[in-house]
Amino acid sequence: MEDQKFIVRFVFELVGAPKEHIEEKLNELLEKIKKEPGVKVIEVKKGDPVDMQVAEGFKGLFSAFAGVEIEVDDHHRLLSICLDYTPSSVEILEPQSFKMDAGKYTSLLNDMLATLHKYSMYVANLSAEYKVLKKDFEDLKGTHKESSS
Repeated sequence: MEDQKFIVRFVFELVGAPKEHIEEKLNELLEKIKKEPGVKVIEVKKGDPVDMQVAEGFKGLFSAFAGVEIEVDDHHRLLSICLDYTPSSVEILEPQSFKMDAGKYTSLLNDMLATLHKYSMYVANLSAEYKVLKKDFEDLKGTHKESSS
């Protein structure tokens, strides 16, 4: 089967602070997507960052969205963009249906699993580092209490 192009709509959301940082990061993400090989940006609809103070615990945080319609060269490029940029949502606009042989599907799944395993290792390493830092902090706190008594 010949590689098939896809027209896809992504929604990207960034959350953080300050407002200017979110605007800058969203613009950087959009520029980076435009430079991706095998990707042609068709349309971008970008919103201004919105203060999230409507919800408890989000004081000072901003949220910004962008809808991006793109054409991608093939299945692998589509999956790669999903895994690398983690959009909030994806909608395949064209084609309405497609076939994929077992070898290509296997390759696609293995690429996805390799990426998920990589992220899993990052999380495990960060978790281990957090535990060490938390223990060190608690030890320092205990030492500080003893010395100030």
